[in-house]
Amino acid sequence: MGKRQYIYVFSNPSMPGLLKIGSTKRNPSKRSQELYTTGVPTPFVLEYSCVVADCCASERQAHRALDRYRVTQNREFFRISLNAAMKKILATVGSVQEVERRG
Repeated sequence: MGKRQYIYVFSNPSMPGLLKIGSTKRNPSKRSQELYTTGVPTPFVLEYSCVVADCCASERQAHRALDRYRVTQNREFFRISLNAAMKKILATVGSVQEVERRG
């Protein structure tokens, strides 16, 4: 098996009601730390991640399914509940190899 690829869902206490949904070929926890920059007042929290075969294709499919919840077209932020986002992601990307959920 090649390098793991992930779809992730992050929240941020400074952005209530918004979820950042994206993809990475790195550990999602490390990705959340990378996003904690001077432009963001609080760190992102990993709410959910899943291992997928092709993170780029899976991300495109998930974003297409979530398009009506997108806050801005050129950003990965969505106004949707975590449970609803997870259901749409799983229904869209199909088979996942491993899932991690906070709590």
